Amino acid sequence: MHLVAVENVTRAIDFFINNSPEQQKEIFFISQDHDPFNNYRDIYSELSKTINNTDYSSIGRYAISKYFLILLFRIFGKRHEEGFCYYSSNKLNSRGLYFDHNLKKAIRNYALKNKYN
Repeated sequence: MHLVAVENVTRAIDFFINNSPEQQKEIFFISQDHDPFNNYRDIYSELSKTINNTDYSSIGRYAISKYFLILLFRIFGKRHEEGFCYYSSNKLNSRGLYFDHNLKKAIRNYALKNKYN
């Protein structure tokens, strides 16, 4: 789903600002795709649980054909490549930047903060 906790984004910006100009010319992905929670089902479940007190986590995981998902993406006007690619933070990790904010906790905090807006 390619979500990243805002605290991790600001940490990465600070990291880039305080690094050598040579690194500033490179391209990096700020990503938490490695987090197993970073998928549509778990994000929706956490938001529903936090906002509506509805827990969908007991519903099992079902495999859906990639082609069915591509069809859904096309119907809703979203590029299907976005859902099937993985952005790695290994390049950032090799330079010494590690993200310390948990994505699930960040989603929960966002939902609680915006629950009544």
